[in-house]
Amino acid sequence: MLSITPLQEKYRDGFIVSGHAEYAEHGADIVCSAVSAITQTTEMALKRQPGVISMVEPGHMEVTVVRPNVYTNVLIDAMLNGLRSIEVKYPKYVTIQEEYHDKRF
Repeated sequence: MLSITPLQEKYRDGFIVSGHAEYAEHGADIVCSAVSAITQTTEMALKRQPGVISMVEPGHMEVTVVRPNVYTNVLIDAMLNGLRSIEVKYPKYVTIQEEYHDKRF
C-alpha cells in the first residue's frame, strides 16, 4: 500500500510518500504510476522555490518546505486533492494520513 503523509505547522510543510501500491506487477501498476506522476510533478514545482529539500528513492519520497508560503501551500493542497481522488477509487492501495506530522529529515 502507498501511504501519503502531509506535514504541517501553519502552512503545509511538505509530505512523505512511502510504499508500493502493488495493484499490478512492476511496470504495469497504474495506481503507482498515477501517484508517482502527481507527487513528482509537485516535488518539481516546489523545488522552484527556495528552501525546499527533497529525498527521492525507490518506494520513498520526502519533501520538506523550509519556508512555506501560500504558493507552496496551494501546490501541496492541489496534490492532495488529486491523491484523494485516487484513494477513493483504489482504497486498498492508497491511503492518505489525515493527521498531520511535523517530521523533517
